[in-house]
Amino acid sequence: MLDRLNNYNWERVFNYANPKACDQGHDHAHGGPQSVFGPGVSIASFTREDVEEIIAIEEDDDSELSNWIGVFRLRDGRWACIRLWHYYTDNWCVGVDGDSQVAESKQGIIRWGLSEEERDRLKLRLASQPVIETQEQDGGIQFSLGENCNLT
Repeated sequence: MLDRLNNYNWERVFNYANPKACDQGHDHAHGGPQSVFGPGVSIASFTREDVEEIIAIEEDDDSELSNWIGVFRLRDGRWACIRLWHYYTDNWCVGVDGDSQVAESKQGIIRWGLSEEERDRLKLRLASQPVIETQEQDGGIQFSLGENCNLT
């Protein structure tokens, strides 16, 4: 397990990707990722031990409403996003909600797994869509593509 995830708080967050991991007897009825983006992507649960790489992560427990979020590359090749919101309390299972998603690509999880606000918060950008420019020329139309930027 990656050191950054090896703590009580991330253990609780990952209950929303693998409800069987909850040691408090609660029924996290989600059963694993709630959304899958891409054909043939497994909806199987995942744990902290399945994380190969942290793409972006933010821990927030200084406010009345905490919001933990992470984007990860999993060992099985999937890309995952997981988040948890909880009302400030010492018990993670009171006033808590969370979810997780998986995708077949990094671009997919960033585009469909995160809101615009979450992308901004994690400093992740979408690959821009090609811009098709048209110009009339010699009785016809000339097409050209604008630049495409990479994920950061």
